[in-house]
Amino acid sequence: MDIDAIIDRHLFTPIALLLIVMMTAAVVLVTILFRRVVLDRLATVEAGARRVEDGDFDNIVVDQGSDEIGRLSRTLSGMAHAVRDHTRVLEDLVDERTEKLRRLANIDLLTEIPNRRGFTQVFEQWLAASPLAPRSAGLLLIDLDGFKDVNDVFGHLAGDRLLCETARRLAPLLTERDSCGRWGGDEFVVLVEDRDADALRELCARMVAAMNAAPIRSDDGQDIALTVSIGACRVVSGGSIDAAFAEADAALYAAKRAGRNRFVLFDSGTGEAVGAVATAQA
Repeated sequence: MDIDAIIDRHLFTPIALLLIVMMTAAVVLVTILFRRVVLDRLATVEAGARRVEDGDFDNIVVDQGSDEIGRLSRTLSGMAHAVRDHTRVLEDLVDERTEKLRRLANIDLLTEIPNRRGFTQVFEQWLAASPLAPRSAGLLLIDLDGFKDVNDVFGHLAGDRLLCETARRLAPLLTERDSCGRWGGDEFVVLVEDRDADALRELCARMVAAMNAAPIRSDDGQDIALTVSIGACRVVSGGSIDAAFAEADAALYAAKRAGRNRFVLFDSGTGEAVGAVATAQA
């Protein structure tokens, strides 16, 4: 039997083409469906993981599906929020520790006032401020009289008590705009703003009197006299910190040579330390 004579093979060509088209369409639809259901969602999860890696914990798209990919996406989101919270806690701790270290670096632990470094920063900032409108202030170097003898006779604890008491007695004499620091050893330094020469002399006299107000009691009940020598000078913003301290230091040594327990102002006009004022001890 001749099959070709009975059935025309050309009749199957449209059917074959139709089957090919249907299979192609099915493959395309399956690919699109697989991409939307699996690949695109996995790409979203991967993008979220990259955001977490870059430190972006808040802009993660969460897949709400109930299958494995959805659970994976929600788990990643929860992990990102946990990492974010822990990171913020760690950043707060780092900021707190940094502030403590900064305070330790700039604060004298004994007297709890700025140390040499801390005061220098404040003074340099004041000198650099308002270059177009210069301001004036007073710089005071304060030295405890006979501090070494106190340490030798009464011990270092008594010396520490003298230092703390000096800082305590200086505090009420200063305003919020003034700065006081421990310059080192038995020396203190003060920057006072908005005081002319007469007001600066008055402040120095009050400081000397405040130290003379009452002696310090040692552990064995003995009285320790607290007196200071003060060298002061006028400073202008925009000037040199070295020049200012050189003038205040010259005035301080003049006060010591004149008998201590007094203050001396440096006269920038004459370039000399003048005006020694003696104060009787209490």
